[in-house]
Amino acid sequence: MMDKFTSRRNHVYLQDGVVYKQCQSQQAAAFEYNLLQRLESAGVPVPHVLSCENNTLCISYVQGELLLDAILREPDSIETEDLCKKMANWFALLYAACPGKSRGDVNCRNFIITRENIVGLDFEELPEGSPETDIGRLLAFILAYDPAYTPQRIVFAKALWQVFQLSEDTIQAAMQAEFEAMAQRRKGFSITLAEKAAQKVFEL
Repeated sequence: MMDKFTSRRNHVYLQDGVVYKQCQSQQAAAFEYNLLQRLESAGVPVPHVLSCENNTLCISYVQGELLLDAILREPDSIETEDLCKKMANWFALLYAACPGKSRGDVNCRNFIITRENIVGLDFEELPEGSPETDIGRLLAFILAYDPAYTPQRIVFAKALWQVFQLSEDTIQAAMQAEFEAMAQRRKGFSITLAEKAAQKVFEL
């Protein structure tokens, strides 16, 4: 029995309790294999990588709920606060393990919520960058996924922003840059609507 996962760049599927990720090249597979080992050794919650052969990674399956789905639930203040603190802790561990680097691909499908923790997925890159850029882009994704700009999304984005306590101006600039990138990728995307939702995140 084989279950396929959504991936724009790679062929990813689950078989017999193991995730197989066929990367675009041997170099890409080796990069992610080595990075996952490094992050796991540093205590960053990531899937355990089992092997790397040619362009295929074998990775342990992580049972849980995508962050993308968790945000859609009716917000509970205690649950939301706990989840945001776990997100902040995950990013803190990443930055401690890889100084000067950023998560890069912060879309909400790349985080799984387990009973104990947040687990980060898909490490095809680890670019130089700042926490503000990561979190600003993450907030933009949280707000703009379909269905976009719902009360649940705004509540969660506001709570996450308050936990991180980073420079508001830099966060807003990163959000704006991501909204503009979304407008290039998505037909009919309204930057005006996105900006209005973002303003609500920073309202007292």
